[in-house]
Amino acid sequence: MKLEIIRDEAGYLALEPAWDKLLAKSFTHSPFQTWEYVNLWWQECRDSFQLCIGVVRDHEGQVQGIAPLVIGPGSHKSRRHLKHLGFMNGKGPLQGERLDFIVPEGRESEVTSVLVTIVSESRQLWDVVRLNKIPTESMNYAHIMSELRWAGSGMGVLNMTECRWTKLPEDWNEYAMLHSGNWRRKMRKRWEQLAEDHTLRKILAGKDIPVQVAINRFFELHGMVYPEGVSSFLREECQRVHRKLMATWISDGRASLPMIELDGVIIAGIYCLHSQNETLQYQLGRDPQYARFGLGNLAMQWSFECAMNSGSSIYDLLPGDYPYKKEWCDRVRFVSDIECFNPLSLRGIIFRILRTLKRLLTCPAAPMAPAKADESEST
Repeated sequence: MKLEIIRDEAGYLALEPAWDKLLAKSFTHSPFQTWEYVNLWWQECRDSFQLCIGVVRDHEGQVQGIAPLVIGPGSHKSRRHLKHLGFMNGKGPLQGERLDFIVPEGRESEVTSVLVTIVSESRQLWDVVRLNKIPTESMNYAHIMSELRWAGSGMGVLNMTECRWTKLPEDWNEYAMLHSGNWRRKMRKRWEQLAEDHTLRKILAGKDIPVQVAINRFFELHGMVYPEGVSSFLREECQRVHRKLMATWISDGRASLPMIELDGVIIAGIYCLHSQNETLQYQLGRDPQYARFGLGNLAMQWSFECAMNSGSSIYDLLPGDYPYKKEWCDRVRFVSDIECFNPLSLRGIIFRILRTLKRLLTCPAAPMAPAKADESEST
């Protein structure tokens, strides 16, 4: 096994034939790391980042593992002056979920142990390594952590975020029986109240409504949830990428957009991505004037039903600790953001000194905590 570091676009584009084949065999078969998704990210963000992709090849030159990495500035305050080594689609204004090295499941000891050396082999290029949204149950995780301890200083877990998920039965009634009788009655009553004196329909983009019409309305509904524009999903870059993805992926079954229509007007929808047997709930949109009917819960039920009908056996709500997620999903898995600094980087050393001084000045009475990595990208 031999490590190759790809810095030019021609080398990156040459990986396309192997990329999705490897991803399909990986433990973390995330739709956010498919070639199409990552390549759209690159087209949007290429002016701000440099490629630093690790590739492991066998003795015949066949690609056996990919570390999809780039080097570029941080996104907050003084971190903009630091060169960050991070995941493609994990940096910049357009970021994905469940990111990892792309290695066939079961071959991590053989392949990942070589692939992770890209961190030390590229150390002259970066000030800090920042790897976000790595599933902690991935067999790559321990290899990555070990390499960061060896290659850098101040290695630590910045954030460990829970992702609520559940196993899906074959139909909605079976799932509903996992909840209390009171919960089931509330759900039925919500549907009944919304349907009183109105024409109510549960519809699916691409089946009951043209995909493009559904996409346009969904972005309007998502904007109603975040009227101040605080959602990163509403950024121009995100909209361009996801409009393209949704147009293709909804048509071929890699994404779905279950929606609720009232008197001919769509009032709620949930954008989900599909990967093998998993449905990943990504974004939600709803009209707030119907909040009294528990519209979010009704949209969730319809999305669950669609996931079951599509054959999914897992429904994942992705990172975020919100009360409704505990209501709908009874299991937890975690993703981590991890970091280490280049001990030879003057910029990195200055950053850590200034960060320490700022913490001392802002919290003079607080006892000093053991050294650990940041909890955010800002100082």
